[in-house]
Amino acid sequence: MPSVAANLATDGVWIRFNDGLLWEHTSAGLRYIDTNVVSVSSGLDSQGAPAAFILHRDNSLWEFSDNIGLVKIDTNVAAMSGSQNYANTVFIQYLNGMVYEHQGVGASGSFHFVDINAQSISTGIDNMGEAAVFIRYLNNQVWEWSPIRHFSFVDINAQSITASQVRPDTVFIIYQNAMLYEHAGTSSHAGFTFIATNVSQVSAAKSVESGVLEEAAFFIQNSTVYEWLPQSDTLLPIDNNAVAVSASQNSLDTVFIVYMDTSLFEHVGHSVPSAFALISTNVTP
Repeated sequence: MPSVAANLATDGVWIRFNDGLLWEHTSAGLRYIDTNVVSVSSGLDSQGAPAAFILHRDNSLWEFSDNIGLVKIDTNVAAMSGSQNYANTVFIQYLNGMVYEHQGVGASGSFHFVDINAQSISTGIDNMGEAAVFIRYLNNQVWEWSPIRHFSFVDINAQSITASQVRPDTVFIIYQNAMLYEHAGTSSHAGFTFIATNVSQVSAAKSVESGVLEEAAFFIQNSTVYEWLPQSDTLLPIDNNAVAVSASQNSLDTVFIVYMDTSLFEHVGHSVPSAFALISTNVTP
């Protein structure tokens, strides 16, 4: 599956094609960034510009932005999840299952140990506004870690997790039975909201309802893309025949959709049929 990660720029998205080439698309068009890329995660640099955390095929991790260029962070990396609120900040999952927070530019930045036995990670924020990380462990339990509060248990039997960087202590969980829930807060006994069944993928987003800025989510159910709005608990159908989605947590109601025919489109707004823009073709799953 190609990696598609919405970035901070208006109409901005990082696109990793199956040939390993990484491109950025903005309103100025497509431009080449890097090669031998396995996956990409969005962040920002110290000047507030879009940054990309880039995992290479040799398991090395790099950061790229227009201001810093392409800078190596570390090796033996399995996955990463960048912060879109804190400059040059990324949580790293290593091949041995260890998780670290990295702050700063390159290998000279600071590494802070978080935990072991991680299966996947997703960066969020805590209720103090600090960068936090949700960890799905090898036993499929989900916990949140933040630098001030440390560990909070969320739930069990998770299949995948996607954290919000809009609402504190909030994560979207697809369970092993394909049910999608949102969990908000630090209590494992409360804060769960059921969203949908038969969900294969979810991506955290941002929206406004009744003048209130809030977290939202785009998800795929039986190849159909929906947007979920929390205040009204509304599901808005977007389009069919999708295989992947990546939502922006900076631009309102914005999602990038990869279709079965290998095309990549951007969609902006609440179920507006005319709000589709073609980004690229031959984005081959």
